[in-house]
Amino acid sequence: MEENEDSMIVKSNEGIQRILISNLVFVEVISRNVLYHLRSGKVIQCTEPFSSVCDQLMNYGCFIKPHRSYIVNMRFIDTIENHQITLQTLDTIPVAQGKAKDTKQKYLHYQMEE
Repeated sequence: MEENEDSMIVKSNEGIQRILISNLVFVEVISRNVLYHLRSGKVIQCTEPFSSVCDQLMNYGCFIKPHRSYIVNMRFIDTIENHQITLQTLDTIPVAQGKAKDTKQKYLHYQMEE
């Protein structure tokens, strides 16, 4: 495990956990719970304000927020259509109306920089 690898610390129902940004596929909020979906298929559930999670993740260049309830790691995007993103994990994420163009532009920009 790389010590200097980007990660975040979350307080989950199982205690305090460190999530590597490179393993974080997407985050969603369901009522008051924030769910971190990891590459392994594991889901870490926390009760923290989604807005502060977004603020933290948006500091990394690889995240986009296609919908008010989701934040997605662009590393794991397979395809972007107008109303949904399909991830390499086969999860689908809705793209909010009016966000499709912005989401596609950010993704293209991200791919060019890689």
